[in-house]
Amino acid sequence: METKQVSGPPDSELVRKVQAGDSRAFELLARRYYRPVFSLVASHMPASNDVEDVVQDTFLRVLDRIQSFDARRPFPPWLYQVARNLAKNYKRRMWWRKTEPLSEAEDAAESAFPGPAEEFKQHQIRQLVAGHVEKLPQRQRIAFRLFEIEEYRADEVGQMMGLNATAVRSNVYQARRTLNNRLAAHLGQGDQK
Repeated sequence: METKQVSGPPDSELVRKVQAGDSRAFELLARRYYRPVFSLVASHMPASNDVEDVVQDTFLRVLDRIQSFDARRPFPPWLYQVARNLAKNYKRRMWWRKTEPLSEAEDAAESAFPGPAEEFKQHQIRQLVAGHVEKLPQRQRIAFRLFEIEEYRADEVGQMMGLNATAVRSNVYQARRTLNNRLAAHLGQGDQK
């Protein structure tokens, strides 16, 4: 799950080529950063079928505004900021949605259980955990999802979020602690620290 440059020309060279009208260079940038952008957008829009649309919008917006980008500056922070902004804007526009379909991972997990009673119990537990994750402060929620669920390294999450790795680890720690306390309180086991 590397966000570091893979083989091929450096980002700055690709950006200059895109600015000169080279569509192949843009394709290389899009391939290089598709997965991190997807994960970042998904962390802002959990259980949404619209993540792919926002990711595509991100790359279209970047292509549309690439002429204003200074190729001497690092490309990923700018790209991630565009993705964050579009995901936040989309989420604001869709605030009225109360229910969203289950993700493919949740669908697969549910189908793995033997009976309806066990399925229902596991579904309730997932909903309980997801509900508590949603109540985390935004920075903790995003860091937690990218680090724990998407399994990005702290420095990669930091680059996506505009934080240093220490701040990411701190946010993940606080998220874990808050989730442990809330879940323990919800399940009647008191405060766990």
